[in-house]
Amino acid sequence: MLRIKHRTGMGPQRAFTIIELIVVISIMAIVIGIASVTIANALRQARLRDTTRELQGELGLIRNKARTLQRTVVTEVTASSIRAFYDMSIPSDKVYTPAVDFIDENNNLVYDAGVDTDGLFFQHAYANGIQFTVTSIPGVGAVVPLTTFRYNTAGNIDDANRVITVRLNSEPLRQYRIWVFTTGATRVERSEDAGVTWPTRPW
Repeated sequence: MLRIKHRTGMGPQRAFTIIELIVVISIMAIVIGIASVTIANALRQARLRDTTRELQGELGLIRNKARTLQRTVVTEVTASSIRAFYDMSIPSDKVYTPAVDFIDENNNLVYDAGVDTDGLFFQHAYANGIQFTVTSIPGVGAVVPLTTFRYNTAGNIDDANRVITVRLNSEPLRQYRIWVFTTGATRVERSEDAGVTWPTRPW
């Protein structure tokens, strides 16, 4: 008797072995690990850059406040924060004293809540490992730590130039610095070697 063989159209099939699956999973894990490190590094760099830009913008706002209101304004930069207040002390002492540093709107020489303007008008604390270092450079070679500087009514700094270095604890090599000149203008520079060299071209 003649037998007819039916063809299914499917050839022999081969399944993945355990070793092949392990190799594929290992490669995927390595790729994901490299991508995670790259993304985390990029996020840290972006946070450092954005923080520097934000701080530079805040300095500009504080300076404009001094010029607009024709008041002496003190800016204080600590390890991870910035604040500004009207310095109404005579002579100016660059220290915030609530009972003294306020705008006396009703001219009665006493601070009246809801009427007078509080001297402390701006403060911002930074988190996520942000670190500021402030130095004063009065002359060639001289570097003196000083965290406060005063804007006069023209928007200039009464003291010497200030340099604010911005860094992240988790990003030691990359640093930014903001020059605050006696004219009140600012300039930003970036270093890729922990502040050893600062390229002449800004960021």
